[in-house]
Amino acid sequence: MAVAGGVLTAGALFLISNNTSTGDSSNLSIVAASDIPAATETLDPATSGQLAAGAKNCTVPLAYVRITKRPDAAGGVIRIRSGNYVSPPFQMTDAPQQVAIPYPAPYPTGHGTISIEGNASGALVSLYPTWNVETVSGSAARNVIWKPGNPCQ
Repeated sequence: MAVAGGVLTAGALFLISNNTSTGDSSNLSIVAASDIPAATETLDPATSGQLAAGAKNCTVPLAYVRITKRPDAAGGVIRIRSGNYVSPPFQMTDAPQQVAIPYPAPYPTGHGTISIEGNASGALVSLYPTWNVETVSGSAARNVIWKPGNPCQ
């Protein structure tokens, strides 16, 4: 019993130390420096200038998710909450949309929570692994992780 517990603990620590996604969390990806201009077009206009400046000067990087709906689903309209930031509304469509968001917690922490808010069915939020939200009526949250490093490398 003690050996099995030790093996399980070691495995969990390995996954956490490598920021590998586990069952209740997904990996969040950084916006590449070359993609920052296009990414800022998906941000809330009230904060996009400040967020883009932080990403361009490598102090506060941006993350991204891709949103779409399952082909058999009705879709709907959602917003993405990441920390204190709330995105503009996005219509869920069959075509994937790449949406930039600030990291939900200080970048060096490597973990946080994002949520989608609104009214939608069959929402797919492409993280790794993909977050499949059957129905959103209000909000749904997901733990996310990332591997902190030099955002401009």
